[in-house]
Amino acid sequence: MKKLFSILSVITLVLFFASCSSDSSKKTLKPESLEFTSGTLGQHFKIVDEPAELTMVKKDQTYFFRLEVKCQKTTGDFVGMNPSDINTSRFSCVGTVELLDENKIQCSRSLVLYLDPASMDKLVVSKKGAVSVLVFEYDLSDEDAPDWFDDAVYFSPYAVADFSLKEEKTEEVASTPSHLAMIKAEDIKLPSELKDVVEVVPEDDGYVYMDFDQYYYPTLSITFKLLKNISTASLCSQGGQMWIVGHAQDEKGRNIDDLNPKSISSREWRASDSDGSLFKTFLEGEVGETITMDFTGENNIELFEEDEAKKEEGKKKTTEAAAKCKRFKLSLTK
Repeated sequence: MKKLFSILSVITLVLFFASCSSDSSKKTLKPESLEFTSGTLGQHFKIVDEPAELTMVKKDQTYFFRLEVKCQKTTGDFVGMNPSDINTSRFSCVGTVELLDENKIQCSRSLVLYLDPASMDKLVVSKKGAVSVLVFEYDLSDEDAPDWFDDAVYFSPYAVADFSLKEEKTEEVASTPSHLAMIKAEDIKLPSELKDVVEVVPEDDGYVYMDFDQYYYPTLSITFKLLKNISTASLCSQGGQMWIVGHAQDEKGRNIDDLNPKSISSREWRASDSDGSLFKTFLEGEVGETITMDFTGENNIELFEEDEAKKEEGKKKTTEAAAKCKRFKLSLTK
């Protein structure tokens, strides 16, 4: 039920922010610190040193705050695990941020934004170097809220919970097949625009891994290394956005129906790059840098499904489809 509540909360807030765009205000804040101040989970993350987008939406007498912060995994721990196998103390406040004014003083003690745990799941179990957007939110009814929004210049990551593996899951994790699929690096097919521009960096055994995320979506984590810079102008939309997407294929290059997302008309696996800037920034960065992108496919489970038997049926279908996956064809879209 907690997982269902997290999904509902995220969907509701996304739809809410989208429907109220005319009553919203946006600005960017600078990170005051790149480190979380407490909690063992903070030892595995750092804030990416770039501005974060703060949105404030007013509905009736309530102000809804949302801060989207890019974070990077700094260790190689917990790769490929199911996030549900991780115990998180103080789960209702896994992480928080405070908004600070130009003098780096807290805008208000009443305004502390709380991390949505669902936005953290993928990053916890990603490879070292992976980058993902963490979402911090809060709502309150206070007539001073617009002034606090205007005063905000910096944000400070304040706390992240302690966490550990669930003891009863240790034996199960050890005995379960380690990955849904293992794809050779040379079978990750790059778009023609990126040939000799980037290369795929596999694990030490030469493979890229596909695993289940918390909600049994198949996720393929691919690390790219930049070999040379190119102009991205022709690859981007008029708004300067571009995305890298993929399709799961069998050994003969045929798309696998039960792995490619059915809710998307183009049936493409999309990466953790919601605003279309992450991969573009990587291509324009320093030669030799790497970036890890998490691509998500089809889980074959109906949204909000609570019947455990049907969940297992969907999980089995995904597992069987993943066994056929020998190639992953990438392309660029804008």
